[in-house]
Amino acid sequence: MTKLFPDFMDQASLTRIARGDVGALRASVAALDARIQGGATGGFSARLDALKERHAALEARIFDEDQRPRPDSDTLMRLKIEKLRLRQEMEDLGEKNGNPETAIN
Repeated sequence: MTKLFPDFMDQASLTRIARGDVGALRASVAALDARIQGGATGGFSARLDALKERHAALEARIFDEDQRPRPDSDTLMRLKIEKLRLRQEMEDLGEKNGNPETAIN
């Protein structure tokens, strides 16, 4: 079964993010950024895993926003652009390491 949420995010954090708590969202993004930066020295796999976790977190946030009675189109657009940027970074990482299929799956 595919995990929907990253390991470092507990249910309370996810609930705060779903309710629009910007501070909780920033904290989770900062934690992911730290993992991504740390992954640069930990190798291809660690960096890719961190990127995939952030991508999944954004996908969940997009889903939650889209399910609201009145979704914020600006927020949805911003989240989708960020998700596409991450996907491009995963593809670039895979190409750089000679394994593009691994990066985007």
